[in-house]
Amino acid sequence: MITSFSIQPLVDLGLTAMEAEVYGFLVENSPATGYKIAKAIGKPTANTYKTIQSLQAKGIVLVEDSKNRLCRAVPIDEFLNGLEEKFFQAKSEAVKELTKLRPAPDDERLYYLQTPDQMYERFRQMLKKCQGIALLDLFPEAVTQLKEEIENTVSRGIHVAVKVYTPCKIKGVEIITDPVGEKTINRWPGMWANGVIDGFEHLMALLSKDGTRVLQAVWSANTYISWVYHSALMHELLHYALHAFSFDKESTEIPDQYSRLQSFLGEDARGYHTLIERLDNKN
Repeated sequence: MITSFSIQPLVDLGLTAMEAEVYGFLVENSPATGYKIAKAIGKPTANTYKTIQSLQAKGIVLVEDSKNRLCRAVPIDEFLNGLEEKFFQAKSEAVKELTKLRPAPDDERLYYLQTPDQMYERFRQMLKKCQGIALLDLFPEAVTQLKEEIENTVSRGIHVAVKVYTPCKIKGVEIITDPVGEKTINRWPGMWANGVIDGFEHLMALLSKDGTRVLQAVWSANTYISWVYHSALMHELLHYALHAFSFDKESTEIPDQYSRLQSFLGEDARGYHTLIERLDNKN
């Protein structure tokens, strides 16, 4: 009897679909001949033997040194720990080689991002590079995904303001809660994660409601568009900071948060200076 299981996680770890099937069968049915494996998984015998040889070469399957050539799966922990060790060794070598290269400078083009993982990783890298001001507009799932990197960014002395749609706390961050946030979440057929860093680069992403698919996501270091978006988002945040004040009949003081956010307008931001410098050079 073969237990039904998804081979996709093993494929994601680098095995072929057939390697994953053979290994999964052997986990429960070791030892077994190649012929028995082929019959059990419904694959041609010749292909199954080739797959066994491949798994043996990778150290994932042991093959008996006898006429029967019985096969046994390496224990699951041993298999996964071996993959992890190999990955970190390969990563270390890749870092050593890739740091010899000089990355090409950013350009002004618009680039599409294809997966949620790619989108979130680009956001994390943007936050790591941030030199002064980060403005973000995030649905709840995006807050969860990026919270750690946002806090790390604040710890470097960076000013960070985030518009959110449900109440939350992020240490050191200016949180501005949309007063109709829940309605916005329910009205939209997806979830978004938008942001601009230093008025220099921006990312806008709309994901499926469950956050598993990118419906549309773009990134650009176009300084003019990034600065315009910085200004637009900044004034939206100022608007919401004043929202509660406008309904408080007893208050005569401008909210402290509004005053703090004034420093985020960012005329000393990297993007503003880069843009002005480029425009001056073209005049």
